[in-house]
Amino acid sequence: MGINDFPESPHQVNKKAYFLKLLFEKDSPNQYRSRLGLTSIHFRVGYYTMVVKWFPPEMNEVSVTPQVTTISISNYTTKTFEKYTKTLNHFHRWRSSPPQYIFLGLHGTVRDTSFVKVGHLIVYGLKETVSNVDDPSVYDTAFVIENGQMKMQTDLSLNRHRLRGSVHYINGILNTNNGTTSLLNGCDKIIIPNYSHILTMKVLYFKLKSQYTPISLKVKHSFHLTQSNTYNSTKATQLQTISINLVLAFGLMGVELASVVKDEELLLLIDYRAP
Repeated sequence: MGINDFPESPHQVNKKAYFLKLLFEKDSPNQYRSRLGLTSIHFRVGYYTMVVKWFPPEMNEVSVTPQVTTISISNYTTKTFEKYTKTLNHFHRWRSSPPQYIFLGLHGTVRDTSFVKVGHLIVYGLKETVSNVDDPSVYDTAFVIENGQMKMQTDLSLNRHRLRGSVHYINGILNTNNGTTSLLNGCDKIIIPNYSHILTMKVLYFKLKSQYTPISLKVKHSFHLTQSNTYNSTKATQLQTISINLVLAFGLMGVELASVVKDEELLLLIDYRAP
């Protein structure tokens, strides 16, 4: 099995992607078997969690088995999904003498060996032993498998499904010569999903000057914008970040300037978390 780095992968240093050209056993032409070696010589003594996602060309009798040299594996479990397997490994590096390798045994079968078969492997880890690694801190750019190939940098339609809990942004502008109402994405009011969580609002004075006024913003919400909350900045700087922490039961929202500021153009960036 030829193992190569996947250069298109946008993953950070805690995640590594590989693509694998499968070579089949002579005595069993429908089976592939190989070992990927990972060095841990740079790890400090301690406990670690490693996750391996294996995307085989076919989901037939697929297995991922960890093996080690001088490292101790305390637990490993594999969960099989529709198109890939996910193996979680807990290991303890308890001394620094080499060799320090973790080997991943990959095995599977395919129905047709007349074509070149390619699989994909993603390896990432966390310090300490963690049983639930479905945390945003270990994920970055999304990926999909299309026609047997991994697409790492792509626009995802998600088949009309939403990414729950994802953070979105609204751009705004307010010219005090035209009143106190902000334009959000070009409109004086905007609608977002119900129960969205408004996190912060950043306000930037467009003009450079020696002194700035702390900004206060009135957030109008609820049906027909009949309710409002006022939030104040604590800093007199060109860029001010205002903590909002407001959940909109009804997704209609407008933003107005509540402080006395004249002859200024203010740029806004609002971040909110979708329900």
